[in-house]
Parts: sequence; structure tokens; C-alpha cells
Amino acid sequence: MTSFCTFKQEYYDFQYRQMKTFSCGLESLNNDKHCIFHHKEYLNDITRPENKKRVLEQLDDAVNKSISENGSLFCIGYYLPGVRLNKKFKQFVYFSDATFSGEADFSDATFSGEADFSDATFSGKQTFLMLHSQGKQTFLMLHSQGKQTFLMLHSQGKQTFLMLHSQGEADFF
Repeated sequence: MTSFCTFKQEYYDFQYRQMKTFSCGLESLNNDKHCIFHHKEYLNDITRPENKKRVLEQLDDAVNKSISENGSLFCIGYYLPGVRLNKKFKQFVYFSDATFSGEADFSDATFSGEADFSDATFSGKQTFLMLHSQGKQTFLMLHSQGKQTFLMLHSQGKQTFLMLHSQGEADFF
């Protein structure tokens, strides 16, 4: 019998301009209540290095589906390894409360809709976050546990919200 991820989180829906509940609904891991993205230990299981590859493949599938169907990308509360996204997102993108355990490289990504990185956590030794946002609003509330954080933000929106908590050095460009 197939079971589904029970992860739920409140978020601000940019399209409808109201708070909503995100319910994951992806297939859960065997005998667990969470999927590969919401299971805290799945990504860091050193006895299963293939887990990281599986997470990246499924993330890539979700990104491509979002773009091809012109839909929003929901990665709310995801546990992710180092990622490099170089796509053009026309709809809303939600990485709120996501945890990146390696380098997060969005240097070649373009966000035409609103992008939400509120309360995202970056725990790599160095964080390079470059965002190009054309949306009306960009929300960045980041927690960086690395020794160095490099942040470059190019926003053409009317409102940009930035809050950074860094345990190391932080450079803004």
C-alpha cells in the first residue's frame, strides 16, 4: 500500500495573496511518514550515498515539470544537497524553510515571478547565492552556518526583503 508524505507548513501564497497550508503529498519512504525531501536523515545517510543523487534527480524533475507546465515550484521545507539551478522560472518559486547542506548556486537562474527563500538555511562551508529576480516581491531570510557567505541580488521588483543571519563572514554584492 502506498503512503504519502504528511509534511505540512503554512506559507504565503503570492498568487492568491493569502496564507495557505502546503501539504506535500509525495510518496513517502518505506515505513515512514515523510518523502525523500522532508526526511531529515535521508539525505545524510552515509551508508547510502545514492540518496543524494536520487534527491537531485527528483528535484530536477520537479523543476522541469514546473517550467514545462508553467506552474509554481514548491520546495517548502525540503532538505537539499548542494544544488545548481540555471533555469528561468516564470511562476512563483518557494524554497521557504529549505535546508541546503552544500553550495547553493542560483547564479544563472532568473525568477520572473516572486521568489520566497524565507527562513532558508545554508550549511555549506561557503554559500554563494546569486539571484536575479524580476518578480514584484523577493523574500530572502537566510540562515548561513558556513564560514563565508557571498550574496549578490539583482532585483527588478517593487519590494525586496532581505534578512541574513550568518555565523561567519558575509559579503554583499
